Parts: sequence; structure tokens; C-alpha cells
Amino acid sequence: MPDENLPIKEYGEIVALAAAAVGLPVSEFRAAVAAVRKRWDRVRTMQIRDEEKVVRSRGFHRRLIRDYYFSRENTDLQQYTILLSNTQLPSTIFTKSNRVGLSLPLASLKTQYVPLAPEPLYSNSFVHLSKSQAAKVANKLDLLGVQIWDQDLYRLAVDPFVGDKLNLSFSLSRFMRYRFTAGLLEDEVLDSLISNNNDIDAILQKHAKGLPLRSELLPSVDSLSNVTNRISAGGLACVVAMARGTPDNDYCIPLQLRSDRVAEGRGVYTATIQAWHQPMLGNHQGEVKLYWTVLRELFEEAFGGEEVQGESRRLRHDWYLEKCPGVAYIHRNPDAVTLELLGFGVNALLGTYDCAILLAIHDPTYWDTYSSVMMSSWEAKGITSLSTRDPSPLLKDVFASGWFDQGMFSLSQGLLRLQQLNPQRAPIPSLGFELH
Repeated sequence: MPDENLPIKEYGEIVALAAAAVGLPVSEFRAAVAAVRKRWDRVRTMQIRDEEKVVRSRGFHRRLIRDYYFSRENTDLQQYTILLSNTQLPSTIFTKSNRVGLSLPLASLKTQYVPLAPEPLYSNSFVHLSKSQAAKVANKLDLLGVQIWDQDLYRLAVDPFVGDKLNLSFSLSRFMRYRFTAGLLEDEVLDSLISNNNDIDAILQKHAKGLPLRSELLPSVDSLSNVTNRISAGGLACVVAMARGTPDNDYCIPLQLRSDRVAEGRGVYTATIQAWHQPMLGNHQGEVKLYWTVLRELFEEAFGGEEVQGESRRLRHDWYLEKCPGVAYIHRNPDAVTLELLGFGVNALLGTYDCAILLAIHDPTYWDTYSSVMMSSWEAKGITSLSTRDPSPLLKDVFASGWFDQGMFSLSQGLLRLQQLNPQRAPIPSLGFELH
């Protein structure tokens, strides 16, 4: 990490890659970041980090998103709200009734790779507005020591809400191009809340001036499903539920507290696995399936496996199966596990797609055999375990501390599915959801 008192140099790839994403020469963008750093040095950046945590833990960003869109129109897409002991916990996830409460086996989920889907083109107005926000974000990520690198990721190529049945079509883009275009939407919301002392009414009264990037890119609920106007990147949150024998007689679900070094969702809780949907080798006919992203991330995030930063030199995308028996068990014993997609939505805060996935392992010997070698990755600064026998106290603590909406979308859907699969191990009487 460079000294904040020094001019911006070639200290890493963030500046160069961000410059390319917003269409500026590296020297010009570097100068823009240096100008930002004169106002927001490391001390101020740490203050911003703490103020962002307050926003996330108290849910100001959710209320802003709710009021921003509800003040405009009603459409088929509705806001996903968790019900916990009759308390409403709104999220930034928008979806439809036929995209939640699913139980689609992940291995056979219909998924396509569309190699020739055109890359989204941003308006001149959005490009102009994004440059100053991108400089602020590049400065912040650098001073926070966020680990960020560029690589391929899968973006939506077709509206995922068309038709009665879910059919996912993906094409290819790059992470940094997403992060410094559509990915700036969350930063804009957080900055606006902080600069307005979390006064949501004051922000909304400014309309386009309060959230100019959002007004250009996602001005309405309808625009959330328009995946051709932006890089609609995204991924999955997977709840891993492992059956335990006597005396627990439950499912144990690890939840991760996100590290301050990740690019999104810093310092809040999410599901066992939180991952971008992306290839490692470029074998898209295989890797475009969410199934393989789940197994790879299980290896990396739960078993401490080697994480590939950039393109892998491996010959096969499933190479880790021979190295990690805990993951190989899932692949080789499909009748002993439930691996399903439970819900699909768009996160209005980020403009990303989110897949709620459950991996339930029903044989208690899996816990006995593999739990002792499971560990957190660098993306988590803490792990806590939830028991399905009595999840409400921990859920209340998690919700009070702050949560990543993708993860809690998955967790709520996962707990309800576990109740269907095994009500003895997962009674869970006080949980539900609604769309409105």
C-alpha cells in the first residue's frame, strides 16, 4: 500500500485497469486519483470505512433503495422481504414469485453460454459521471488494502425473468470493467448517505442530483431486468448445511463475516459461500454451469484450497476433486446431498444477479469426517455456526450486526427448504418471506 502523502505511482493494477474501464488515459486517471487523495487521505478513508459499516448495519441503504424505486412505479418485479418472528426485514433483492421458493437441481439447471452477445455500451452521460466516482473508489480501495484483481466473469446476456421457467444465458466480461462502471452504483449510494447524514428524504428530493449514476443506469424497477444496458455481473450465495448426529440432531450452517479486504460487502455477514460466477480456464460449456462454481468455491472458501487469481494453468476445471475429498464427496454422491437453486433475483443496490443455492449434506458422518479440516478463507474475518434446531437468536444477532443481501436471500430460502426436507432437524417455525 503506498504512502498516502506520495503522488500516485504504478503501485498496482487498480489505477491502470480502472482507467481502461472508464476510458481514460492512465496518466489522466492517476492524476484524478491523486487529486482525490489530497482530500481523502488514509485517515479520512478509515473514517469512511467506519461510516459505511454504520450504514450497512442499520440498513439505511435498503431504505434508500426501497424508497427510490417505490416512489416511481409498480412492476412485476417486487422487493424480497424476510419475515423473522413477524419482523419485516426488507432486502435490496428484487424478483418475481416464480423465481423464488424453487427446488431446481443444480447439476441439471438449464444454462447457456452465448459467446457473441454484444458488450453493453454506456451512455456518454454515464461515462462522464462515472469518472469522478471511479477515482474516489480507486483511492478508497487502495487505501483500505482491498484485494482486487481483474479476470473473466459471467454476465447475464438475456432477461432472466422472461417466461415461467428459469433459463439462464451468460456471456463474458471482465471484473474491473464491471467494478468501475455498474459496480460504482453501491459506492454512490453509500457516499450519498454519508454526505447527507443518512437523510433519505434529502437525497430523494434531489432526484438525479442525489444519485446521478443510478438515475442514468437503473432509473426504474423495470430497468433492473434490462441486462443489455450494463454489465450485469453476479454470482451465488450458497448455504452449506451439514447434518449432525446426537446430541445436536440438526444441520450446522457456517456463516461468514466478510473481511474488510473484499471488494463488496465489507464487514457484514453472508452465507457459507459467497462467490462471483466466473470461469477459470475458459471451458465455457462446462464452467458456465453454476454447479461447478459452487464446487470450486467450496474447495477455496471452506477447505482452504488454492485460489486462482486470474486464469488458471490447470488442464481441467474440476482438478480439485482429486485433491479435496470433502468436495469430491459432493460430486460423487449426488443421492446423498441436496444441491439446488432455490431463488433468483437482481440486487438493486449493485445491479447484479444473485442465485440462492442450498447444499445440504444429510449423512452425519460427513460432519464427523470433514468438519475438522474445514476453515475460512481470506475473504472472511470470522465464522459463526448456526444450528437449525434454534436459529432465531443467532439470526437476530446477524440481522442486527449487518448482512449482505445476497447471503441472507440464500439463507432464508435455504432454511425454509431444509424445513421441507427434514422438519425434525430443521423445525424453524418463525421464518418466512414476502414480495411487495
